[in-house]
Amino acid sequence: MPPLLELENIEAYRQHYIQTLCRRNIKTYDGIPVFFHPRTFGHAFFENSSRRKLKDTFSIARSKRMDWISEALSDPEATCVHGWFQKQQFKSPKRRVTLFHDFVIVLDVRLKKNGEPKAHFITCYNTRKNTARIHRSPIWTMEAFLNDAKKSGR
Repeated sequence: MPPLLELENIEAYRQHYIQTLCRRNIKTYDGIPVFFHPRTFGHAFFENSSRRKLKDTFSIARSKRMDWISEALSDPEATCVHGWFQKQQFKSPKRRVTLFHDFVIVLDVRLKKNGEPKAHFITCYNTRKNTARIHRSPIWTMEAFLNDAKKSGR
């Protein structure tokens, strides 16, 4: 496991995210390219302070584990399961959730025009309470994703 990242302030974490994730070619252990966008920093590394949908508090716990993201995605031993679509209230292989120790990385997986899969980083968070629930989700496989993508046409 990479060591926890200790930086001086939010802007230093933001710049580290841009330099180490947004500007690198990162792939999952099974070859899916993962794209990181600078605008996702706020969603991934901030939390709700009062259970409202507004993410208004910088999460030092998430940010310290930022370097774990590429490590987890490239680890063939990490658990990958179907993720949850909150608005539609269902699990799908289009959401790939990687559980790495007590850290979760969520990707949105789609097909490129050439039929190859690609993924976009959505968020990450620490979990202790939800680990059992995550493990109950179906195991993510390329086959399940491709079958689902063909059914839905994307």
